[in-house]
Amino acid sequence: MAGIRLLAPDPLDQRTGGYRYDRYMVEGLRATGHSARIEGLAGRFPDVDAAAVEALHDALAADIEGPVVVDGLASAALAYIDLAHLPGPPPLLLVHHPFVDDPDLEPALRDWLARAERTAFARCSGLIATSQYTARRLVELGADEDRIRVVEPGTEPSPAARGSDGPGVRLFALGAVVPRKGHDVLIEALARLGKRDWQCRIAGSRSRMPEWARGLDARAAELGIARHIEWLGEVDEAGLEAAWQDVDALVLASHYEGYGMVVAEALVRGLPVVTTTGGALADTLPEGCGWSVPPGDTDALARALAELIDRPGRRAGRARAARQAGARLPDWKVQAKRLAQAIEELVAA
Repeated sequence: MAGIRLLAPDPLDQRTGGYRYDRYMVEGLRATGHSARIEGLAGRFPDVDAAAVEALHDALAADIEGPVVVDGLASAALAYIDLAHLPGPPPLLLVHHPFVDDPDLEPALRDWLARAERTAFARCSGLIATSQYTARRLVELGADEDRIRVVEPGTEPSPAARGSDGPGVRLFALGAVVPRKGHDVLIEALARLGKRDWQCRIAGSRSRMPEWARGLDARAAELGIARHIEWLGEVDEAGLEAAWQDVDALVLASHYEGYGMVVAEALVRGLPVVTTTGGALADTLPEGCGWSVPPGDTDALARALAELIDRPGRRAGRARAARQAGARLPDWKVQAKRLAQAIEELVAA
């Protein structure tokens, strides 16, 4: 198979799960002997402007042999491009999660993007979903099941977390500080832990919705727990790995995830997980590796955190189960091979 091109909106170094998936897959493809590269698209995404449509059009019009995969963030631009007059077959579309399921989007924008996205589903050669849950959602949204392949994220071999020093439990939350990640629910749940000994470190960009982030600061102060919360902001890979090593458990209060790579990253480090069942998270956390609660349920999240803190034996048992489950997860090279196979199958079809 000729070289694979993955097109995604600039900048390509964003530290979201979707962009990390893209970068790691391209690296994995190269490591397994495939020619692959990721190309940035100028313009505004996902609510595309003329510059974005032109950038995608020019990338698709380039007379370069090999399959093209378009990241779902750029899917709306496909609705404005006449693919019939471009060389080669239509591109494949990589869907991390459909726009219609993104609660952070304004309703009018979400509806517009969802309509454009469904047009893209029909125009592309096939769809690659990053979870079984997302694949099911694509079928519900009208995509042809025979034209969908699932390629979940891989993992990197990682040392087991050392855990925090001293008394108490140190929790870790990772994700951009936006409403979808449920930090507001987490703060309310933490405030219900009473006099229990805990600290919570939260890593993730606070610049995407700064007013939301400031509101969380104010609420934590109002509840009297601000001194127990450390906001790390967006951290680089070295800083992130250091943070992983110094915690006892992951907590993810998301209302919705298309997969939840952070859960898999906790498992390979042997960390128990407290998470919700929002979106694909119901499938991502194996049984016995932590606690799952309904999204938005503050009481249930508080009870799970209280049990994690109060029952060190149970916490240790679920940490062992997490490490065992993490050892069974495929790495990025394995998943890159599966991605290459999926691309080959869809292009041939």
